[in-house]
Amino acid sequence: MFRNGLQIQHILLLALIVLVLFGANRLPDVARNVGKSMKILKEEAKELRGDSTEAAAEKPAPSGTTADAPAAGVTDTTPATPPGEAGQSGR
Repeated sequence: MFRNGLQIQHILLLALIVLVLFGANRLPDVARNVGKSMKILKEEAKELRGDSTEAAAEKPAPSGTTADAPAAGVTDTTPATPPGEAGQSGR
């Protein structure tokens, strides 16, 4: 069935069908949109390949510590509000 492969007649027939379907006025817009889509697809594929190698290179944080937790032995130095002053308004 595909013994001769894609020949010039096949390409011309496909071009004619595309021209009839989209019209000559819309072809530049269609080509531009296809180009933009291909560019986005290539960028996303590159990011996926880059993310997988970067994720493997990053070392996980030691277990039991988080960035938000204070270090061991550090106490809170915020002054406490004396009882009776919290929530009172001037009488």
